[in-house]
Amino acid sequence: MAITITQEKKRQRYLVLALVVIIFATIFIVWRGFLQKERGGLLLPPPVVYTIPEVKIDWQLLKEIQKISPGPFKEISAFQNDFGRTNPFTPY
Repeated sequence: MAITITQEKKRQRYLVLALVVIIFATIFIVWRGFLQKERGGLLLPPPVVYTIPEVKIDWQLLKEIQKISPGPFKEISAFQNDFGRTNPFTPY
């Protein structure tokens, strides 16, 4: 019985030690990355600025399209065959 208690205490001690190391590593990374003054260590490329291309509308083409009258639509006939199966859940 005493052996298991000491083993659990050792395991718990190692887990606490690992947690402390992880916390210090996280604090160190945040301190190095965000809180120190920028020293120019990371060379970032200059930002790219995208401009909207100029749109040119051909008004003459639009006027010509308005003059052309589309023909009437073709008549669609009614469906002549049977619709689906009586029980769609049965396999073929």
